[in-house]
Amino acid sequence: MRITFAMLNTDLTGGARYIFEVANRLKDRGHDVKILSLLGDHKWFKGLSVEVIYEWPRRSSKIAEAAYKLYGLYFVLRHGNKGRKLRPYEVLFSIGWRLGIKPDLVYDLAELIQEFYSDVLIATFYPTAISVWLSDTRAERLYLMQDFPELVEEGGGALGLKVFRLSLRLMSRFVTVSSYARQLILEENPSAKVTIAHPGVDHDVFRPRQGVVDAEGKKKVMVILRGQRHKGDEVAVRVLNEVSKRIPLHAILVGSEELVNKYSRTLGFDFSYSLFSGVDDETLARLYSSADAFLHTSYAESFG
Repeated sequence: MRITFAMLNTDLTGGARYIFEVANRLKDRGHDVKILSLLGDHKWFKGLSVEVIYEWPRRSSKIAEAAYKLYGLYFVLRHGNKGRKLRPYEVLFSIGWRLGIKPDLVYDLAELIQEFYSDVLIATFYPTAISVWLSDTRAERLYLMQDFPELVEEGGGALGLKVFRLSLRLMSRFVTVSSYARQLILEENPSAKVTIAHPGVDHDVFRPRQGVVDAEGKKKVMVILRGQRHKGDEVAVRVLNEVSKRIPLHAILVGSEELVNKYSRTLGFDFSYSLFSGVDDETLARLYSSADAFLHTSYAESFG
């Protein structure tokens, strides 16, 4: 069976990790699986065995190339040669978004989908559900739904929430990650057939390990900082500041240096910490094993 996943972005997120794991398992069962995406870079996920096809609209290529050259100079001046190389369309998207010009990614993805034959076509994010619905294909449509209102509203505002609710009415079959997400679907689409498939854990990687952080006798608390409002980063920093007044602690922070510097300036750090950025799964597993406690402060998740 030919199975195609439609994604807007393949960069590091828990949702993308889940999609990649499912895609791998489907391929292991003998299916022909591919992932279509407009943006991102999946190299952070080691061991992805399915083909990922990236495409940006040909009609935007000249503008994108010009934007790429300008942004490339800015990126090198600010960051040196660190980080991955952005594709021209990603640069156009980033610059346009900051200027309030938002490319029609939904239509662009729908066009890309139509270039490939699929028996099953899987939407993975609420805008991609619109793309899948718009695409002129005879494939059976399925929505792998991990979205929730707080996530949608943060990125898309009130209009995004309307599109999200509309996306839940377009399909009859869903796979989702929790009973909460299933409830969201059924509230908009009572007749939908919804299968819950909880995200799993690879015990070959995520198991008790030898720790890698030495805090000289202090209690170690691990926090993953993401920068999104619903993730509650500011709550985590305030908790660490408050607890550090009573118990000597050392924070194991996983996140970008830029984000940590921002919180250091705006909230202040009253605790010592070690920062880890861009870690692979092996390192992440060792960081979990290094910690006495893990602090998770999201206001909302579809599966946290």
